[in-house]
Amino acid sequence: MADSERSTPLLDELKKGPWPSFVTQIEEMAGEKEECDQLLRLLERSYEEKIGHWKHGGIVGVMGYGGGVIGRYSDLQEDYPAIAHFHTLRVNQPSGWFYTSDALRTICDIWDRHGSGLTNMHGSTGDIILLGTTTDELEPTFEELTANDFDLGGSGSNVRTPSACVGPARCEWACYDTLDACHDITMTFQDELHRPFFPYKFKFKFSGCPNDCVASIARSDMSIIGTWRDDIRIDQDEVRAAAEAGMNIERDICGNCPTKCIEWDGNEMTIDNSNCVKCMHCINAMPKALRPGVDTGGRGQHAAGFRRVDERLKRRQLAGQGTGCVQPAGNCQDARSRECSGHSGAPVQPARCCLRRNTAIRPTTADSASIRPNPMCG
Repeated sequence: MADSERSTPLLDELKKGPWPSFVTQIEEMAGEKEECDQLLRLLERSYEEKIGHWKHGGIVGVMGYGGGVIGRYSDLQEDYPAIAHFHTLRVNQPSGWFYTSDALRTICDIWDRHGSGLTNMHGSTGDIILLGTTTDELEPTFEELTANDFDLGGSGSNVRTPSACVGPARCEWACYDTLDACHDITMTFQDELHRPFFPYKFKFKFSGCPNDCVASIARSDMSIIGTWRDDIRIDQDEVRAAAEAGMNIERDICGNCPTKCIEWDGNEMTIDNSNCVKCMHCINAMPKALRPGVDTGGRGQHAAGFRRVDERLKRRQLAGQGTGCVQPAGNCQDARSRECSGHSGAPVQPARCCLRRNTAIRPTTADSASIRPNPMCG
């Protein structure tokens, strides 16, 4: 329907001011998609009546998965038939949100074919959010996503999609490889991510330094935040240069240190690193003069445990014993071509459990050599 025939005075108020407006963006799609036009009309009506007209929930999803789709229905289906169903899909993002332009075009093309064309890059958990499709289009959308190496993210009472800052790929403050850690956890907990069986949701977030750019403390249940074990590095020449350039070091650096562990005598800065709480304030304020220490990264039994498991897996493969896949034969991607030596039964449905490139499995305890195969077979 033409824009001239749509009257949305309340929504028009949201287009005023210097900031981008979601109303303007939906209007751009309304000329191409009937559901976007009706979405604007329904939202205007909600503002007028001061009541929401969406019913959330219901059993809706894709075969083999218990999450990744958020069911949403209008309670005015006769008035707005194009958005009677308006389900949301969450798509698992790559670590650090690194995309090629081809990957983004692929996502948008798939969504134009099967949904409203509206996206949110990204949701608060980190997923690509595809806003608005019908129940009949869920499986076709999922088939195209998986054919292009995308997978659904988490929703409901399960492990939500882990997310990480850009880490060492782009940031000089990163104290560990957030991208690798996020990918590792994502692949390890695939079953817990796609098939909810927890009493409540659980979120991982990975921040490379205490700046916590992914808001892991505020928005996750398990925050993995990088730090350093040794002393803050000080370039005294740069400290003096900052002072000469007009910085009030005593007030802005020493005075704002939460533990008052920094001293400045007008010529040299000293830091009592034993009392440093690694808040990053001084480093952020003087990035040329101060830097994190060099003793960073993870170590300990976790890494050693994974090495033992990887070695055991390789021995099993060399011995012709398979990977120990625990999924039913019909759910294993390799079983469709009978390449998975962990299965002998005939496949009964397309894979929903695994990506062949993943071989990550984890020990049952940090110091045990016993293993439990990952629900994704390798």
